[in-house]
Amino acid sequence: MIVPFELPMEVLTYYYKICELGDISNYKERLHFICPENIAKFPKKFSLAKLLYYSPRALRQIKNIVNYRSAYLVPVIKQLTQMIDIIIFDLKTKII
Repeated sequence: MIVPFELPMEVLTYYYKICELGDISNYKERLHFICPENIAKFPKKFSLAKLLYYSPRALRQIKNIVNYRSAYLVPVIKQLTQMIDIIIFDLKTKII
């Protein structure tokens, strides 16, 4: 999950508890929260997708997590999909 700021431990605990109650195995290894670096240096009007576009460390994290498996990115931004260099499905389930 891409988030616009570092999440406090209480929020992480909340998500983990939901996964635990939903009987999801290995949820701590499967659920990731990524915050674009240097987010404070960009204008507040930037969308989260645009912040991600300007965050090479966060893009590298996503690439390592996905590890060439099928994934989806919402909203689909073609430049991001090319930078991550993975197969990404858009909302119409076409491969970009």
